[in-house]
Amino acid sequence: MKKLFSLLMVAAMMFALALPIFAAEYTFKVGSEDEQTYIYEEMGSTVNGEGRFNDGVGYVIYEFPIDKADKYARIVWKMKAQFEVSVNNTDPDKDEAWEVVVKNEPTEQEVADGKADWGYSVGNVTMQQNLDKWCKDNKSGKIWVRMADADVTNGWGGMVLNNPDVVFTSSANPLPELEKPKTDAEIAAEKAAALIAAAPAGAKAFVINTESEKPFIYKDEGSKIDGHPARYMDNASYIIYAFDVKAADKVAKLVMGIDNQYEIRVANSDPDNIEGYEVVAVAEQNEADADRGDAWGNRYEEGSDVVPNIELDLTKYLTGKDGKIYVYVGDCVPENGWGGRIASTSAVIFTSGDGSTPVTTPTTTDAGTKAPSTFDAVSVVALVAVAALGTAVVIKKKNH
Repeated sequence: MKKLFSLLMVAAMMFALALPIFAAEYTFKVGSEDEQTYIYEEMGSTVNGEGRFNDGVGYVIYEFPIDKADKYARIVWKMKAQFEVSVNNTDPDKDEAWEVVVKNEPTEQEVADGKADWGYSVGNVTMQQNLDKWCKDNKSGKIWVRMADADVTNGWGGMVLNNPDVVFTSSANPLPELEKPKTDAEIAAEKAAALIAAAPAGAKAFVINTESEKPFIYKDEGSKIDGHPARYMDNASYIIYAFDVKAADKVAKLVMGIDNQYEIRVANSDPDNIEGYEVVAVAEQNEADADRGDAWGNRYEEGSDVVPNIELDLTKYLTGKDGKIYVYVGDCVPENGWGGRIASTSAVIFTSGDGSTPVTTPTTTDAGTKAPSTFDAVSVVALVAVAALGTAVVIKKKNH
């Protein structure tokens, strides 16, 4: 009976796959030659390493064909900064034909901070924009989508990113639901959780610019978050972290990924007396800095966000009493603009203890997923057919 059921499943799936499915998908990478196929007009739009930048009165208009029978359409793309997206299905040269479908706005924190570059350093947004409305009574056979600047008064216009690809899909039948894309904040939180989980057992660990960092900040005197993202302290700005220690602790250690022109100081009392801190680490120039002038100290590997960790022995700051160790991170060359920078690609890890137990880093294993033993070969074929149906929604795919 089980084999008969499996065979029936296979037959049903094969029949479903044979049915006509009216859909089209158009994909391209921003900045590539393929993108030009879909550009109707670009006015002051420029391409850089991240994507296509549209500032001030600059904009780009993409043109996508749809079939007369299409009732459903959407575009999925990733963007950042001060973007404004409009849609048109009649005449892209008529201003009154455009309808704004999304316009980025500054967050409350960005407004409070007076950030001119709001929307730029906070994160990227993956949009799944429903364009069904522009399929209805569509006589042009086209849908035009425009990316422009939400605030033309500054220099932080909307950007379409080149990773992942832009994907436009239209269909006569309802489109399959897509998983809601994660925000950059959600992705950062997941990465932070993984980095913290990998820290030695019992360690105090956090990742900058996430909720995990907040409990350890004693004072933040003007530090900023840059686009990597990393926390940087330039000129007179600095940040102080506080770590609890116990009377029984005999050893203490701090590990962090840091670069640029940093200076690290440590104190175990009177944390507001900056002059009372002892300098424990200062950035130094190396051969890689020879041609960088004042901008020396960058340790990010080309094409990645990896910064080497440094390890500091802070045992001498233990007092034999319950208390705290305060760690100051600032700028060792305050006269230029390249202050210390703490990376987000590794956790800041503070460990302390009596030294009797070796510090170990937990490891994880992936045993894989094994199919239940009751599955036979026919059942597997049926599952493959189900999976194939899920990917067969599109029969015309334009991936130039």
